[in-house]
Amino acid sequence: MGTETTYTIKVDQSILDDLKRRLKNTRFPDRIPGSGWDYGTEPSQLQDLVQYWITQYDWRAQEARLNSSLHHFIMPVNSVDVHFLHERSPYEHAIPLILIHGWPGSFLEFTELIPKLVNPGVGQQAFHVIAPSIPGFAFSSAPKQKGFGLKEIAKTFIQLMLELGYTEYVAQGGDWGAMLSKALGLFHSNHCKGIHVNMVVAPPTPYNPRHMLQMANAILPYADQFPIFVTAQEISWLNDTFQFQKSDTGKPKSKYRVQSINVCAGVIHLS
Repeated sequence: MGTETTYTIKVDQSILDDLKRRLKNTRFPDRIPGSGWDYGTEPSQLQDLVQYWITQYDWRAQEARLNSSLHHFIMPVNSVDVHFLHERSPYEHAIPLILIHGWPGSFLEFTELIPKLVNPGVGQQAFHVIAPSIPGFAFSSAPKQKGFGLKEIAKTFIQLMLELGYTEYVAQGGDWGAMLSKALGLFHSNHCKGIHVNMVVAPPTPYNPRHMLQMANAILPYADQFPIFVTAQEISWLNDTFQFQKSDTGKPKSKYRVQSINVCAGVIHLS
C-alpha cells in the first residue's frame, strides 16, 4: 500500500497578489446598447463579479474552512502527484466510493455531500469517500507526457484506490467525471463494481435508420404537429436543448469577443 501524505491548502501570497493586480488592470470591452447576454457575458454583471473578487472575497477564510472541515492528502501515482479527499466512515459495512468531479469544477462540488455519505444515519448505506482532483486540476500536478487522456487518468485512479487498500469499490461522476467513471467500469470492472453518472452522452448513430428518422422528425418544420417517430413531449425537450445550446451556453453568437479577460464558466462562490 502507498503512503498518503497529509496535505494542507496554502496558496502562496504572491499568487493572490498577482490575481488581484490582474483583476484591477482588467480592460472591459465596449458594449452594444441593449445587447444583454447576446454576445457573451453581460458586462455590468462581469464588472460586479470582478469588484467582488477585488474587494470582498477572502481566500484565506476559505482555505481555513477547507483545511479544517476535510481531510486532504496527496500521493504520487502514475507519475502524477494526486490530491484527494479521504473521508472514512465509522460504519462497519461502508462501501468505498470514488467521487470524480467534472470541468470546470473541483472537489468543492462534493463538500456538502461527503458528510452525508460518510455518516448517513442508522439503517442507511454509508460510504468511505475518496474524492480526487483530476490531474491538472486544483492541487493535483499536471501530467508531463502527451496522451494522458481518459484511459490514463482512469488507470491513475484505479492505482490510487488500490494503494489506499480498496480492491473493490464503486464510482460516481458528472461531466468528465461521468466519462472517467464509465472508463473505470469498462476497463477495470474487476475492481470497480458499479458506477453512477449524472451526465449521459448518447448521441444518435447514423448506422441506425430509426435514429435518423427520429432526428428528422424532431427538427423538421412543424415537427411537433407530426410526432411519428418521437413524441410531442420529446420534441419539446429537444427544442429546449437546441435553444439552450444556441443562446444560453455563454458562447458568443458572432465575432464580437471579449479580448481582455478570460472568465471561467464555473466560478464558484464559496459562502
